[in-house]
Amino acid sequence: MSQDARGKELAKTILMWAACAFRPLTISDLDGALSLDINASFPRSEESIAPLCGQLVVVDRYRRVKVVYETAREFLVTGGF
Repeated sequence: MSQDARGKELAKTILMWAACAFRPLTISDLDGALSLDINASFPRSEESIAPLCGQLVVVDRYRRVKVVYETAREFLVTGGF
């Protein structure tokens, strides 16, 4: 799989997990979910989220991953992507 395709797959998976979670995920939660979902480790995930997901997903000072905009979360949850 090319780097570009892998980046798109990671971004889509991060967005899905962040949008569908009942509570903000920690970086550890997200790493575990990604390893189960796409069978891959995700080193340096905290630094990689912004380049992959733009400003749709942020990591706060407590290392929690959140979708920034409620309208974006609703779009993702209803199958918009």
